[in-house]
Amino acid sequence: MNQRLSQKEIKEFSARLADARSQAKISGQEAEKLVEGAYHDVFLRYFKRNYDTVKLTAPHQTDGLIEVGDVNLFAQIAIRLLIETKFDLRLSVSKGNRCKVIAQLIYYLKKFEQSGDSLPNVLLVGDVNNMFVLYTAAVAAYLQNDYDWTIAPSAAYKEEKLFGELLNDKNLSPYVYEIRSPHFDLHYVFSSIEQLAQNGGVIEKIKVGDEILLKAFLEFQRVVYKGIVAQTKEQMSVFVLSLLGDADVYLHPNKPNVLKVREKEIRLNGADYLTYFSRYDKSNYTLDEQKRITAIADRLIAELDRRFTGDYWTPVLWANEAHNLIGTELGADWRQKYVVWDCACGTKNLTRDYHDFAELYCSTLHPEELEIASDYNPKATTFQYDFLNDDIALHKYELAEVAIRGWKLPPALLRALIAKKPVVLFTNPPYGQPTNATAVTSGTGNKSRQIVGGGERGIADTEIGKLMRQENFGHATMELCTQFIYRAQLLAKTFGYEQDFHLLFYSVNFLISPNFSVFTEQFTRRFKFQQGFMFNAGEFHGTASTWGVLFSHFALQPRKKAVAAGKPLAGFAFTVKESFAEKLTGEIAVRNVGRQISKTVPKGGNIRDWLAEIKISAAAYRGGDYPRANGFNLPAGKQPCGVYREGALGYLQIIGGSVKKSGKDLFLQSTMNYADHGVTVTAANFARAMAAFATRKTLLPSLAEKKSLWAREKDVFRRPSEKFQQAADWQNFVNDCVVYGLFCAGANMTALRGFAYGGNGKKYDVKNEFFYLAKKDVEKLAAKNHFIESERDAAGDAESFVYSYLQSQKLSPVAAALLTCARDYTRAAFRFRGEYHAVHPEYHLLAWDAGWLQQYKMTQSQDALPAAKAALANDYADFKRRLRVLGDQILAAAEADEMI
Repeated sequence: MNQRLSQKEIKEFSARLADARSQAKISGQEAEKLVEGAYHDVFLRYFKRNYDTVKLTAPHQTDGLIEVGDVNLFAQIAIRLLIETKFDLRLSVSKGNRCKVIAQLIYYLKKFEQSGDSLPNVLLVGDVNNMFVLYTAAVAAYLQNDYDWTIAPSAAYKEEKLFGELLNDKNLSPYVYEIRSPHFDLHYVFSSIEQLAQNGGVIEKIKVGDEILLKAFLEFQRVVYKGIVAQTKEQMSVFVLSLLGDADVYLHPNKPNVLKVREKEIRLNGADYLTYFSRYDKSNYTLDEQKRITAIADRLIAELDRRFTGDYWTPVLWANEAHNLIGTELGADWRQKYVVWDCACGTKNLTRDYHDFAELYCSTLHPEELEIASDYNPKATTFQYDFLNDDIALHKYELAEVAIRGWKLPPALLRALIAKKPVVLFTNPPYGQPTNATAVTSGTGNKSRQIVGGGERGIADTEIGKLMRQENFGHATMELCTQFIYRAQLLAKTFGYEQDFHLLFYSVNFLISPNFSVFTEQFTRRFKFQQGFMFNAGEFHGTASTWGVLFSHFALQPRKKAVAAGKPLAGFAFTVKESFAEKLTGEIAVRNVGRQISKTVPKGGNIRDWLAEIKISAAAYRGGDYPRANGFNLPAGKQPCGVYREGALGYLQIIGGSVKKSGKDLFLQSTMNYADHGVTVTAANFARAMAAFATRKTLLPSLAEKKSLWAREKDVFRRPSEKFQQAADWQNFVNDCVVYGLFCAGANMTALRGFAYGGNGKKYDVKNEFFYLAKKDVEKLAAKNHFIESERDAAGDAESFVYSYLQSQKLSPVAAALLTCARDYTRAAFRFRGEYHAVHPEYHLLAWDAGWLQQYKMTQSQDALPAAKAALANDYADFKRRLRVLGDQILAAAEADEMI
C-alpha cells in the first residue's frame, strides 16, 4: 500500500491555493503561477514518497510533465502525467470551461506527437477550487482529425469544430473534485492517476460502505444536483435506490436528462448522473450490505437540510432506550396491548427493530422516506400523512359524524380511535420555528417552503398553527413540536378519550420557557408528565452537541383529575443519560449520569421581567449625543439602533433569561451597545441590574467544568422570591452580585478618552461609573509612576458611582476579599500603564478610571506586556480563585431561592 501524505502536507496544499485566491486581484498571472507551484509540489511529494524515479519537466511550454518510474516495472515509465493549471475556471459548473482546457491539452498532445515524443498517458487539470483527471486514450481520437493545428494551445478552443465536438461528446464527462469540500480527499486523485496509467484506463470504483455513506451522498448532491438541498429527501431516495441497483431506476432512453424512478420522472443532468457512478460502485452489493445501507439511510440527510426542515432522525441506541422507558411505564407487553402510531416516522427508526406490534401505524410527510423504509415492519400500516394539515376538519364534528365521513386516515386506525382502544403516539416530531434571516426557497412536491437561517418562515404556517393562533398560544404556535402535541390533544378530545392515551415524544423543553407558558398550562391540565430522559443532541448524526433532547412520556388524566386553570406549574424531573463504549467489548451502551429537575417559569416570571419592573427615564442621555462601543469599538458593519436613557451609568445587554443566553449574549458596558437588546443601567435599577447580570453568570463556570451546559441550556433564571427580597441577607446577596459583576466574564465596562465614533468627526470621553478605586488613590499611583497623562485625566473628575456605592455598603467576607484582591492587582499593574499606553493607545489606559477589562488587556491578554504578564501571574491566579469562590456563593443563594 502506498504511503499517504500527512494531513499537515495536504493542508499546506490547500493553504497555498487559498493564498492564490487572495492574490488574484493583484496579479492574475502571478496567481496562476502560485497554483502551478502548489500542484507541482504536492504531486512530486506524493510520487517521490512512493516511486523510485520521479522527474518534472515542461516540454512544449506546458505547465508540467511528471514522469514516474518504478524498478519493479523494469525501468519503464509507469506514469506520464501532463498537468495544466488555471486560476479559477469554475470547472465543476461549466462544461464549456472544461472543454476549453481539454482542447488546450489536445493541442499539447499534438505537439508531443509531431515531435516524436511519447504521449502522456494521464491528463490532470486543476485550479484553486477544482481538479479532474482524464485518461489520454479518451481524447486520443481527436488527434487524427483535421483541425487547424497551427493555433496556439492556449487558444485551441477557438477551433470551432473541435470545441463543438467536445461539447457534444457524451463520453467526455470527467469526475470533477471539489477541493474546498470538507469531504475532499486528495488521495482519491492520486489513486485515480495510478489506476488510469497502470490499468489501461480502468479505475476501480469506490464501494460505498458505512464509513463513507454520508460522504458519498453529499458528493451525489454536489455532482448530480450541484449541491441543491431543496429536494433532499427526494435526492436521498434516488441515491439509495440507484446505489442498490433498483431495476425501476434508470435514465430515460429517449430523454437524456430524465431519470425514471419507478412511476416518477425526475429531471437531472444525465451526464452528471453517469459521471458520478463512473466513480462510485452501484448494483454490486450483497444482501447484507444492502440492508446496512438502507438501515442507516437516516445518515444521508445533510446537516443543512436537517436545520432547514427541523428533522432529526433518532439513532437506534436511543430508540431502544425509549422502548425500555415505555416498558417500565406501560408494561413489557405494551407493543401488544396498545395501538401505536408514529406520526413522523421517517424511515421508521423508532419501530423498525421491533416486530411484535399488534397494531402499528407509521406515517410521514415525505413519501420518499417510505420507499427507503419499505422493508421494515411490513405488517405495519404505512401511509403518507401530513399530521399538521391533513384531516383537520374531523375535529369539527361529533364522533358519530366522524365515523361516516371519508378521511385520509387509514380506516383501521380510524376505527381504533373511535373504539377508544388504548393508544400510544410514539414519535420524534420535527423541530423548527421562523427566524429573521434572509430567506431562500425549499420544498417537497407541491408544498414550497421559505427556509430562513436555522428555521423556516412558513413551516409553522399549518392548519394546526392557525387553530393554535385562534387560542392565542403565542410563541408555541411557531414551534412544530408544540403543534404536534396540540394535534395529539385534539385527537384525544375528538375521539372522547378519558385515559389510556399516551404521548411519547422526543421533544424540546417546552415546559420550561415562559414563552410557552399559556400553551403549557392548558396542556398539563389533562396530560401529566410521567417520566423522561435527556441525552445530548450530538447523538443525532451531524447535529451540534450544545443542546439536549428530552424523551418524555405524558399520559392523559381523567377529567376528575384535571389541574385547575391558573394553578402554578411545578417543575419536572428526568434522568440525564449518555452513550459510552464498553471497555472490554467496545460495544456502545447507555448509562445514567445524573438526575435533573427543571423548573417551569410562568409568563413574567424570568429574571429579566423582574429587572424590567423598575421604570427608568424615557428621555435620551445627553439628548441622544453619545457613542456606542462594545468595550473599545463598534463591531464593523453594525447599524446602531435603540436609545440610551437619561441618568445612564452603563448598558446591560440582556436577552431573555435562559442559561443558553447567559454567555456571550449577556454583558455589561459603560456606553450604549449598537443593538437595543438590553436596558440602560441607572441608579434606579442598578441593584436589580447587577443581581440579574451576576446571578446568570455564576452558573456557567460550574457547567463548563462538568461539561453539562448542553443539559441546562434551556433552563431559565427566575425572579427572586418576595420572601428572599424581604430577608435580612438580601442586601448581602445584592452586594455580592455588585462585586462579582465588576470582574466576571462579560464585564466590559471601560473608560474611553477621545473616542472617535460615527464618522462625524467628533470625539467622545466615556466615564467608567463602575470603577472600583478612589480617585485620589489613582492620582497617587499616577504621580508615583510618572504617568502624567493619567494624573491630568483625573484632575477635576468625580468619584465613580460604584466606588461611592461600595463605600456605603457592608460586604460579605468573600466579596470584600475579592474586591481587595482586584484593587491590589490594579495598583501593582499601574507601573506598566505608561509603557503599555504608548504601544496600545486603543485600550485607553491613560484614563484614570480604566476598568478591569482594560487591566486584563494590559496584563493577561494576547496583547499583554510580557513583563506585566510574568510579574502578575500569581496575583491573577489568586484573583481567579477568589472570583470563583464568590460566584459559587451567589449561585448557592440563588439555587436556595429556586432562582435557577
